[in-house]
Amino acid sequence: MIENHQLNIPLWLQYAIEELEVSERGKGADNPRILEYFDEVNHPGVEKDETPWCAAFIGAMLERADIKSTKSLMARSYLSWGQKQREERLGAIAVLKRGDNEVFGHVGFVISSTNDQIQILSGNQSNKVSIANFRKDQLIDLRWPIAEKTTEEAAPTKENEPSSKTRFQIALEHVLKVEGGWSNHKDDKGGPTYKGITLNTYRTAKRGGLISQNGANEIEALKNLTTAQISSIYEELYWKKTGCQYFPLSISIALFDAAVNHGPTKAVKLLQSAIGAVVDGEVGPESISLTNKEILKTTLDSFITVRRSHYKKLKQFNIFGKGWLNRLSQTEQISNKYLSSPFYPPEKFNPPKRKVRKKMETSEKYNEQKWWGESLTVWGTIVTALSTILPILGPFLGLDVSAELIQQFGETVAKLIQIIGGVTGTSMALYGRARATTSLSRRSMEMKI
Repeated sequence: MIENHQLNIPLWLQYAIEELEVSERGKGADNPRILEYFDEVNHPGVEKDETPWCAAFIGAMLERADIKSTKSLMARSYLSWGQKQREERLGAIAVLKRGDNEVFGHVGFVISSTNDQIQILSGNQSNKVSIANFRKDQLIDLRWPIAEKTTEEAAPTKENEPSSKTRFQIALEHVLKVEGGWSNHKDDKGGPTYKGITLNTYRTAKRGGLISQNGANEIEALKNLTTAQISSIYEELYWKKTGCQYFPLSISIALFDAAVNHGPTKAVKLLQSAIGAVVDGEVGPESISLTNKEILKTTLDSFITVRRSHYKKLKQFNIFGKGWLNRLSQTEQISNKYLSSPFYPPEKFNPPKRKVRKKMETSEKYNEQKWWGESLTVWGTIVTALSTILPILGPFLGLDVSAELIQQFGETVAKLIQIIGGVTGTSMALYGRARATTSLSRRSMEMKI
């Protein structure tokens, strides 16, 4: 397997590498992946994977990279396509002979070459997508897309020059372009969707105060969202929620598109998986630093590859797969345009502030327990005990004490205690107020975050 990050691999060849080992099924069964290649070059009528498909494969990979192919099923159609190459070049299209017939042939992408052999990657090689060696004397011609340049060679374009558009507006324009208008496909889990905003997202935005419509017919309200409301929903629920503002523009465009398509948490997890960060679905210093310190082209390629693999694992891929991959291809294109743009620096990461609590020392805690002498319950118990015991013991002690007398004495003492407690409490309050006007002294405290 060729490692993408070690070589400057053209986009169409990267797509081809992803298809390695896709093979015919035989025994009357047809591989839908191979039939997709025919669909992508406008030959939907082909229903058998045994139909020669090397040219269909090459055309499909070029179309995914947004490069016009010949859309022909004839290998030799590429002899008049693109521009001639004098030497073998990684990703160049090699057109080969097949026997002595001047009509038939074979076509594939160049991987490597020696003095007498050329190695190419293509479809329909031993009935599958594979890498195989051919004799140099079978080579008819080498071709390359006209005026196609690598990211490193590309000249500055209008897209990466400064403009009045914000980072978010640039990303939003792309998302609205690939999302389209109204849809409500029976197999789409998102259900009713307008410009990428599902009915559930609409409800979330309404609860969060991003929109004020509360009509009985939510679907009609969804269809009538204004441009300003759509922008607000995307910015708050997708752009900011995934921390797009903290990444270089090329990465933030790809992350924003992923958030809209996969959901914010899943999008962040896919990015974290691509860059080797802890996969927790939350943007933090680690995810940001790993993204910024690596070569952005490598990071973007890894993220796109992870998203592509995720798509292929979904149950609905056989229904929506072609559209998803086309969307991903467009996202990769616009993200690549901003790889070297110095005009849109990311924001500095500011983690959300959390509440700080002060843990008081024991000496600073307010003691809410009352002195026992302040308790009427205690005094009531004492008086009750005395009124029972003293009348019996009084005669032996030479005292004439009745229970009523003791009761009256107890009530008088209790009132006196209340008066004393009230005066003491008022004095302490006045003293505390006076202390509050003095300068504060330094105390130890414990911070919890």
